[in-house]
Amino acid sequence: MNTVLCSRGHEQIPENVFGKNQCKICHKLSVATYEKTETCRKYRKQWAASPKRKAYAKAYYQTHKEQSKISHLKQKYGLSIEAYNHLLSLQQGKCAVCGIPGVETPKGLVVDHNHKTGQVRGLLCNICNSHIIHVLEDYPHLIDKAKTYLGL
Repeated sequence: MNTVLCSRGHEQIPENVFGKNQCKICHKLSVATYEKTETCRKYRKQWAASPKRKAYAKAYYQTHKEQSKISHLKQKYGLSIEAYNHLLSLQQGKCAVCGIPGVETPKGLVVDHNHKTGQVRGLLCNICNSHIIHVLEDYPHLIDKAKTYLGL
């Protein structure tokens, strides 16, 4: 049985071939080698800073914003958009802790969940979610010290 080899000596079995008899092994090696070069770094840096890329990213975000939010809620919290909107209406569009309306916060209201159980508790503004809940969950022994410090 004749074994067919590519120009670099890799065996051309069906798992190693794509396109018009191109060797996958050679292709991966050339891509990996190119990505380590200064030319590649230069073009990536130019593309990242280009106004064209930024305009494309902004337009893409605007057109896919709602779908992105729906898939994020489903993947991370197991929430449908209807369940999120139900929580929002139960809380009258306000943070469950401080009561600030979600429209007045830079990021709107975010889903608060227990990191250990994954259970969704409600919707909070970013400040309450990232600071207050974090302190209450992770450092409950510091609450009395903080109250003493603040004179409460």
